[in-house]
Amino acid sequence: MEQQHVKTFEGSPEPSDIFQPHQLGVELLSDMDGLFEEARRLSATGEYTVGTGEVPAEAAAELEQMKGQRSVVIMTPGRLLMPVGAPAPGSVPRDSEEGIRRLLPPDPPRIISVVSYTYVPALIENKGKAIPFLGFLVGFASIGHTVVVFEGHPSAFESGVRGSDVLMVDSGMLPFIQEDWKEVAFRVMRPGAKVLEHDRTTYQLKQHFAPNAAHVPLVLSPEEQVDWYAGTLIRLLLMGPRTSAQLTSGETLPDLADFAKTDELRAQLASMPLRHTELDADKVIDRVLNQAGWHMFKRTGIVRVPVETVEGRRLAVCGVELTKGPGGRRRLLLER
Repeated sequence: MEQQHVKTFEGSPEPSDIFQPHQLGVELLSDMDGLFEEARRLSATGEYTVGTGEVPAEAAAELEQMKGQRSVVIMTPGRLLMPVGAPAPGSVPRDSEEGIRRLLPPDPPRIISVVSYTYVPALIENKGKAIPFLGFLVGFASIGHTVVVFEGHPSAFESGVRGSDVLMVDSGMLPFIQEDWKEVAFRVMRPGAKVLEHDRTTYQLKQHFAPNAAHVPLVLSPEEQVDWYAGTLIRLLLMGPRTSAQLTSGETLPDLADFAKTDELRAQLASMPLRHTELDADKVIDRVLNQAGWHMFKRTGIVRVPVETVEGRRLAVCGVELTKGPGGRRRLLLER
């Protein structure tokens, strides 16, 4: 149907820093449910069927070029659709997608609604700074999920989250959405849906639960956490800026984000619902030693892991050395 303008809601004055979240002025159209359905179709298929008169000529041309491409679709406060292209399925090395796949496996495909900062001047200046977890969202879209981002205004909130499997809320926008947002979300989302809050300060994810619901945290099992941490640390050593890491029994494990070579990867690692401070260093040490085929008489060895290079997938080697630290604690040195 042809959309009709219904009402304009004024926002708060623009702050001196355009990247500072604030109450955004928005437009209300006659069929917000239909508009979000269109946004999801665009994210999933690259197809845009609303009359081209509703978008600027430049945007219409860009949409035409992106036909068939999956994307993260940002709905602006003025209710235009701004797609951010995602890599085609299979075009990104599997190892690079490991964290994304573990957090939200591609089967079955999910509908993800996102409340974040969609102020157009900030998006034009730097989309990744306006939406600090945008790289993560692009990863979700690239493995087959449908992702739509909007500002969460009460006039659009219910339409924006209706029928979705996952809702991610930017902590910077929490002061500007309705107080009963969780109750509304769990009422209109699909059964078993998950609601996550992304903290702009710490880049950590927090899960919210429906009242009286059984808590099923969106985290890996303890064994999976150990496996994922050990494997990711080794791959980061083999491909990142740092060449060695030391794990000591009874002490806090290294933060994986410290081994990332890009800000985007660092943000993705920090967004994982896994806390290195809560993992048992001994279990990680045991996992690495097991991979290295350890026995009681060995002190040095190697771990082989698959990595992606410009020449293709290959097995890379990481050196392992086990020593004793103060108090007889085991100390494991990993070195490429």
